[in-house]
Amino acid sequence: MTAALLFTFIQVSIWNHLLRTCIAERGTHMYHKGITREIVIQAAVRLAEERGWNSFSMNQLAESLGIKTASLYRHVSGLDDVISEVGMYALSSQMEAQLKAVEGLHGADAVRALAHAYRQYALEHPELYQIILSMHRISNKKMESHSYMIPEPMMRVLDDFGLSETEKRHWQRILRCFMHGFIEQEEAGYFVYYPENREETYRLGIECFLDGLLHRKNTGN
Repeated sequence: MTAALLFTFIQVSIWNHLLRTCIAERGTHMYHKGITREIVIQAAVRLAEERGWNSFSMNQLAESLGIKTASLYRHVSGLDDVISEVGMYALSSQMEAQLKAVEGLHGADAVRALAHAYRQYALEHPELYQIILSMHRISNKKMESHSYMIPEPMMRVLDDFGLSETEKRHWQRILRCFMHGFIEQEEAGYFVYYPENREETYRLGIECFLDGLLHRKNTGN
């Protein structure tokens, strides 16, 4: 792992820790039945994964915690605040999963590991994955300011291929397009027509990406 990638991994791990332990003073105060801001956000993440991030309400969140809806406002300012924190959790947890997967790896091996981690996260946390994809439709300055977390792991693993910054931006788009497109088709049930193993199809797709990338590196074309 490069020094820059290690530094990013440490940053994301710290951010995740802050989210989970609720360092913010507001989050550490207990107002009702041991409820803290951290507990509210954790419950919101669970509810989002169970019912869909845009399908639950403050009433449902309060019910899941066994408190009155009015009591929630001692910990969060409203639904937008909750969605913002759930989105930040999704961003940081996805990035952490990818950085952890590529730790100690370089070049093609790092790309393969990242691609596996990206798909695994989307399959295990489909609703959190959807909130990440919906960021451009959510008017939230906090989430917008952290949108760099989406392409950052890919930009880091592409450091090993001798690309310019502009080229890396193009290639990370190509990689994301393949990974996301595959996941969307898979989740929609479009791979049921043939018995061939989906894992192998995904692997072949990543190898095609790497073939193109290595060709570009070796020939400049």
